[in-house]
Amino acid sequence: MQFPNFKLIVRTFRKEIQYSLINLAGLAVGITCFILIILYTADELSFDKYHSKADRIYRLNEFYEANDGAGERSSSLPFPVAEVLANDYPDQVEQFVRVFNFQAPALTVKYERDNIEFNERNFFFVDSTYAKIFDLTLTKGDRETALNQLNSVVISETMAGKYFPNEEPVGKLLRFQDRVDLMVTGVMPGTPLNSHFHPSFLASLSTIKAFYGGSLPDNWFWNPCWTYILMKDGAAPADLEARFPDFVKNHFPANIRDDISLKVQPLTDIHLRSNLEFEIEPNGDEADIKTFIGIAFFVLAIACLNFVNLVTATSVRRSKEVGLKKTLGSSRGQLFFQFISESMMMSTAGVFVAVLLTFLALPLFNEFTSKQLTLEIFRADILFYLLAIAVVLGILSGFYPAIVLSSYRPLSAIKLKDESRGKIFRKSLVAIQFRNIIRTHHFHADRQQAVEIFTKLRHGVSANEHHHGARDWSTDRTTLQIVDRSRQR
Repeated sequence: MQFPNFKLIVRTFRKEIQYSLINLAGLAVGITCFILIILYTADELSFDKYHSKADRIYRLNEFYEANDGAGERSSSLPFPVAEVLANDYPDQVEQFVRVFNFQAPALTVKYERDNIEFNERNFFFVDSTYAKIFDLTLTKGDRETALNQLNSVVISETMAGKYFPNEEPVGKLLRFQDRVDLMVTGVMPGTPLNSHFHPSFLASLSTIKAFYGGSLPDNWFWNPCWTYILMKDGAAPADLEARFPDFVKNHFPANIRDDISLKVQPLTDIHLRSNLEFEIEPNGDEADIKTFIGIAFFVLAIACLNFVNLVTATSVRRSKEVGLKKTLGSSRGQLFFQFISESMMMSTAGVFVAVLLTFLALPLFNEFTSKQLTLEIFRADILFYLLAIAVVLGILSGFYPAIVLSSYRPLSAIKLKDESRGKIFRKSLVAIQFRNIIRTHHFHADRQQAVEIFTKLRHGVSANEHHHGARDWSTDRTTLQIVDRSRQR
């Protein structure tokens, strides 16, 4: 097996330092954009998957469609639904939890001793089964019993520092809405950003009985509770959904049961595939993620096309080198391997520089996207993907230039005759780039835009044909004609 001559490759890069830097910069910027977009989309696709039972957790949604055209697609349900459903179908529903916030944008919390009072947006009441369904980690307190007692609350570390900056928070009392004192029974770390909701307070649901005459509302019309169920191992959500029509018929009031339908939604689908009314927080859009992924690969493809274009456009400068090597006995396969090796080294260097640029860009990118993205390059899977990008990009972008360069005939190469092979392919790449420019700019037929587009084309071709110099690409703007294709009214 022949190994690449790295010393020769480095010498070639140094000899063509300007070309090498331009090519490296193009690859690095393209790969950087690709990495940043992929990091963003990977984070969007990871929402709520950190829960250990995420594959068995489902949210119940309610759809109301009346004959008079009124309707509601709700992400929340009436209070009684969860408990009755668990009792009716114990073979499929293992646990349930309801999440409730009085449907208020903010709730008042006060630490009376120090007269600290704030309106809090992320205050929720939940069933004591919350920790049995979701992964609730406490830095202080017992996760199994923290929400069992009446008037108990678990707060985030941020809230602990906000209300009790120099005190032990567990055991302290917080006044809720100037009506109920809640005892802090636990402190939880901040909820991961890739969660569809981010509670700062989790209070026991039994606490709200004081607001509704000593018991939870038994109203099948009002639907203020986000309701989650944990399916039993092996239970099929479709089988449970098939029973919902009978469930609705048996329990919902007669005047609305014909207009009500229930659906289950996987927890991991909520962020990207749910756009219902009364969502806890605004969700993303799966269509946007697909678009971003397409853009990422489009940018990478453009970087690859630019690489191929620059290599083939400057190939004539290496024709004498190819001719001499063939005259001295180098085979086409050896030359092909050399040029592929150069491409591989360039793509590897591009990935390395792209990683550095990604680290530099991440703080600004995180601020722009309100995320906390990181690039863990020492993770085995990340290293594998980066290496795969370098190898695949090196082979794809270097294959055709290697064929063109290694195919020169010795005599014509030494005489610096410009071979015709590669021109059509190169011009096709220029045409593709021009087409993308037009699409990007949503071109309309007016003089200024036409001049700008034509100038981009001329400059792009001039860069790629710089070393051929056989054709005059100058433009006489006085003779430039603009054809108005706009719709006449």
